[in-house]
Amino acid sequence: MKRMTMRLVLVCVLALCAFAATAGTTKETCTGDQRAEADERLENIKNDKDWSERLVAQHLPFGRHISRHAAEGMPTNEVVLVQAGYVTLHDGDLRTAIWTAHELTGEDVRGGVCKVRVKCLREDIRLMSEGHAEAEEDYDEPKDHQGSKFDMGHMTSDRDLRDDLTEQVNSYVMSNMSPQYEGFNGGVWLRLEELGRAWAEQFGTVFITSGAVFDHDENSERDKDVERVAGTERVGIPSHFYKVFLRKSEDGNEWSSISFLLDHRPGGSDGKAKKRLKDAIKSLEEIGDKAEIDLHPGLNRERVDQSKNWTGWGYLPRKRKDKSACEG
Repeated sequence: MKRMTMRLVLVCVLALCAFAATAGTTKETCTGDQRAEADERLENIKNDKDWSERLVAQHLPFGRHISRHAAEGMPTNEVVLVQAGYVTLHDGDLRTAIWTAHELTGEDVRGGVCKVRVKCLREDIRLMSEGHAEAEEDYDEPKDHQGSKFDMGHMTSDRDLRDDLTEQVNSYVMSNMSPQYEGFNGGVWLRLEELGRAWAEQFGTVFITSGAVFDHDENSERDKDVERVAGTERVGIPSHFYKVFLRKSEDGNEWSSISFLLDHRPGGSDGKAKKRLKDAIKSLEEIGDKAEIDLHPGLNRERVDQSKNWTGWGYLPRKRKDKSACEG
């Protein structure tokens, strides 16, 4: 009996070791060389106007979203940051992204399926000289703070960029992070990210905009005194988040969109993400008014079919990774 017990213990230990080894392969931390290469790409794009403009045209085929704050001459520290995989409008006062936009193709999604997550959180070198760069420490809330802890939530998902290691590493610059309640980040926001990848596979190409709204008093204007993450009190906390999905219609002559405006609140969706998302479907105009952003300014609204109830898009099921496809 003792010998059998020892065998069982040994089997369990080996199984746990095997599990740990497998789990360890699913997430890595970037190396110094990977980080340096990624930062160099950011600098090269910043210094190459033609390259930067081509990337903006790729990710925003109807022109950059227009911030009404800047358009109306309001004082602002908003700056457009261009990465190879996405474009950001960053606010140096709030120290977070106002919006990010990227083109996502089915090929991108399939190319990243078997790639591991390479985490590389760091300050954005392009914002450091002005003192507008947020840091990991800005999310370190005091231990005695009674409020909810915030995740560093991706605006543009790292999983959308896994087909290119350097692009994925550059999804971890802090300018792509926004404070999100844990249940929100790992719940309804994650579900929207999954739907974006499923739609890209189904329709070929989808243009995705992710944005933050700062309107806690619900007066349809940006709060004058934005609540900040406790601790350094530097990073603004959004009241709402939105995602806008745009694609060509099946005949190729028109466009189709589906857009979501979500209250940013603690807790998950209690297994009712579909209902919460359905209730959050809004028009481009409604989201633009709430966010004070003119979305896709060059898009003829008369040629856009704006879905109001999953029509033309569908609430696609989660796609589980086929482990056999990643072997070898």
